Amino acid sequence: MNFQPVLLAAGRGERLAPVSDKTPKCLIPIGNVPMLWYPLRSLDLAGFSDVLIVILKSYESKISSALDHMQKKVPWKTEGFHYKFHSIVENIGEEEGTATSLLNIASVRKNDLLVISCDLITDVPLKSLIEKHTLHRATLTCLMKKLSKPEGALPGVRSKAIAKENNVVGIDEKSDGLLFIYAAADHKDHINLTQTMLTRYPRMLLTSQLEDCHLYCISREALLSVPHATNCHSLRTELIPHLLTHQYTPGDFSIDEDKLSMDLVTKLSSWTDHTGDMHGPYHDTKTRCYVHVAESHNLCLRSNTVPDFYEANKQIGAYTQHFGLGSFHKIPEGLKRSQAGNDSMLGDRLNMGDKSSIKKSMIGSCCEIGDKVKINNCIIMDNVKIKDSCVLQTCIICENSIIDEKAELKECIIGAKQTVPTGKMTNEVLADDEDEFI
Repeated sequence: MNFQPVLLAAGRGERLAPVSDKTPKCLIPIGNVPMLWYPLRSLDLAGFSDVLIVILKSYESKISSALDHMQKKVPWKTEGFHYKFHSIVENIGEEEGTATSLLNIASVRKNDLLVISCDLITDVPLKSLIEKHTLHRATLTCLMKKLSKPEGALPGVRSKAIAKENNVVGIDEKSDGLLFIYAAADHKDHINLTQTMLTRYPRMLLTSQLEDCHLYCISREALLSVPHATNCHSLRTELIPHLLTHQYTPGDFSIDEDKLSMDLVTKLSSWTDHTGDMHGPYHDTKTRCYVHVAESHNLCLRSNTVPDFYEANKQIGAYTQHFGLGSFHKIPEGLKRSQAGNDSMLGDRLNMGDKSSIKKSMIGSCCEIGDKVKINNCIIMDNVKIKDSCVLQTCIICENSIIDEKAELKECIIGAKQTVPTGKMTNEVLADDEDEFI
């Protein structure tokens, strides 16, 4: 395929705290698999063989080790599939530096970029996005999904306080052209629409019920033109708004000869993408942006907040076959099926006592569970020790924590390396105030 896949995995994951306090965001487990493995697998299943992964230099050995471990368990489907690291030295925030990395990659690669975030888990066929981008010789094509909220109880008071970042999205109903994306918080009372926009797109859909999935096809030529036009560092908050706005400003990005030839063929033909005026196809502009909305039956999850992380772990069990994770669904040796059913995902080297049960939960590797323990709707990460007679309901227990005997936890989040004493806790978060992120 004539695209360079780029997997963005350099974010710290501040909105996932305390789950991300001791673990790089891209290595946080979803169904006992590092988060970034899912988009990497999607690229593999789509037939790509050469992937660039943008990471922080300090995480390179950890990420490489985790991916090598996964490859031994689940071999790649595409022959010759491989990845390379594009390392960033400085420590960056959740959004900073993403656009800068893409500009650097575009300067040394010859193809348009297919950009995917490490926190996206989807079974949407990538070719549907690529085909739309290629058909229209687009500047930007992005994947969106209908806005959804996690159902049922959530762990921790922080989870209940986190709201989705709603956007107001403008779409041309005839062509699926992406006209604008405005943050709803910045436009509570009104939205300014230019005369040029209204003239070009008289039938415009305005909605606040779509969520950006952070999967994009981006024109290489547009990226190379950006440094001369504006100073963009963030993909989501600076680069994409710049590309969308450029649809309505004089001047176009320079494009390669093949795309220019196809534009000429289109202009000389009788085909047009719109009606109502005498302008040529695409309103005689070479800067054009599009959206592809995921079907309701498609899996499309982003794990960039604690509620989303919890929801992803609840749903991923139904998609293990798609991602080739059937072996992760097996009951470990020595464990009775009555203790843990097929609605749970259990890690390696699980030591579980008598008369204990696990329902609808994810249990990490090397965990110890005592006698008469009940675990329901929980995420238990690696190397957690749960002593006798504990009851855990709708909780997240991070790695290397200890739950003392007879503890009863409901809707709680326990950070890494914590010890929970005997007693009852409900709707609480236990974590270090100032964790050192490593």
